[in-house]
Amino acid sequence: MHDRQTGLLNALLVSPAKRAEIAAGKIAAGATLAWIQSARLLPFSPTVGIGLTAPRLALLILAMALAAFAFSALGLAPDWILLAAVFDPAAYGVDLMRGVLTNQFVIAPARSLATLAACLFVAGWLVMRHISRRDT
Repeated sequence: MHDRQTGLLNALLVSPAKRAEIAAGKIAAGATLAWIQSARLLPFSPTVGIGLTAPRLALLILAMALAAFAFSALGLAPDWILLAAVFDPAAYGVDLMRGVLTNQFVIAPARSLATLAACLFVAGWLVMRHISRRDT
C-alpha cells in the first residue's frame, strides 16, 4: 500500500524489470528487514534461559529466514489475505497498539476494541464452559 501511495509501484511497473523480478525483490526486501529485526533479539536469548550452541544457532537462523520469506510473501499476497485478516484478532490488537504509539490507525479504534472484546467474551465463555465440563 505504501508503494502505491508514493508512486514507487507505478515506476517499477513501467520499468523494464519483469513482474516476477519485482515481486521477488519486494519479498526479499521485506524478508531481509524482518530477519534483521528478529536477529537483533538473538543476543538476548541467554537472558531468558535459551542456550544457543553453534548448530542450534545455525538452524535457528535458517528457520528465521524461511519464516521471514514466508510471512513477507503472505504480507504481499493478493486481496484474499485481507479477508483472512478480518478474522484475525491479532491484527486488531497490533493495529490498536501501533495506533496508540503512532496515532495512525488502519482499523478504526472502536472496531478494534469491539472485536477484541468480542473475542475475549467468546473465548472466555468457551474456556469456562470447557473447565466446567471437566469438573463434572
